[in-house]
Amino acid sequence: MTGAGEARAGDVESTERALRSWLADAQYASYDPYDALTAAFPWSLARRNRLAARVLTQIVKTSPVNLRPALGIRKRVLSKTWSDLASAALLRRRMGDRPATGEAAAFFARLHAELVPGYSGACWALATPYVTRFTNSRGGDGNVFWTINAAVAYLESYELDGRDADLAVARSAIEFIRNDLGIVDEGADGVWLRYFAGQDACVYNVAALGGALFRRVAHYTGEEELAALGTRALRFVIQHQNADGSWNYARGPQGAWVDGFHTGYVLEALLQAALWDGDPVTHAALDRGTDFYRRALFDPDDVPRYSTASRFPVDVQNCAQAIQTLSRLAWIDPSALEHAERVTQAVCRQLWIPAPSGGSERGWFAAWRGKLAVNRVPLVRWGQAPMVLALDSLLAARHGLRPSWERTPAT
Repeated sequence: MTGAGEARAGDVESTERALRSWLADAQYASYDPYDALTAAFPWSLARRNRLAARVLTQIVKTSPVNLRPALGIRKRVLSKTWSDLASAALLRRRMGDRPATGEAAAFFARLHAELVPGYSGACWALATPYVTRFTNSRGGDGNVFWTINAAVAYLESYELDGRDADLAVARSAIEFIRNDLGIVDEGADGVWLRYFAGQDACVYNVAALGGALFRRVAHYTGEEELAALGTRALRFVIQHQNADGSWNYARGPQGAWVDGFHTGYVLEALLQAALWDGDPVTHAALDRGTDFYRRALFDPDDVPRYSTASRFPVDVQNCAQAIQTLSRLAWIDPSALEHAERVTQAVCRQLWIPAPSGGSERGWFAAWRGKLAVNRVPLVRWGQAPMVLALDSLLAARHGLRPSWERTPAT
């Protein structure tokens, strides 16, 4: 992309600082890949028809030219930003960064303020309406992925400081998942979690992440039934692993693709379970999945592939998740850290953009790079916040930090 991207590639610490500086200057606000349906009149009429809504969403999302200002779409701060940045600040605190203590507290305060009312437990949501092949959300509907992400951040805080209030938030999120979204029981096959209330799409990565969350919370609350439910969710995911070690996004023809970042979510959930109890079935699934992931979802130049079908787009969230997943796999395989280092350098060369007025002290990662064009828009919740967490995960792996759940909570 630029000479600056190449120069930045080998300097993870300064890249992480420059990205956080840019985020603070931007006040954590940005456009979003799925914000097209917040367009002003007459474009807002697309919301009345699902096909029109999907078409407008894809045009805005995939255009290399930022159409949002012309459509009256404004920048926003979205709640998943706070959970990613809170988790990242906790990592920096564990690495000895004293200011990170106050930063984490501020991010958790913002995250708590974004709790969606009206549900039986703590939950979080994308505030804007959006439509996909699976979803028709009016905006503000609590969803399982954002809620799990936030609950994990609170668990990490509990594991560091032992505050019962943090554990209570994570436990409350499970009430939302169980009572408001619903868990589908398929008997001997296990259970899976609904992404939204009333949605029937069986999405494997959230079943894995939810299962890991249930078991992790149950470890501290002593709820055997909750731990068993988590195990059944993980076993469901393992049973639906493809012969080559991969997982489709979801069950059925609509979800029959394999991509990088959703595969990363599954691997991290299985990694947690494998380290937790050493179960050989989980270990075997993790080994097969990791082998597939590192073999099929990275190109020879270490750039993460978006899917098994294509390298493109070189997407910022997919790249961030690749760095994070490899950094965490280093807990059991030192070669994964070496791989994470190479991937980080490749991603910086592909996507890093120095801020025009900030020199080397400010910068962000482009939204995506295609075969012929680059979308330079900085998407905070989709790209910049996950990338801060990814880079801090890499730095933590360099420091030899183990998972936060292996720490003894304060008493």
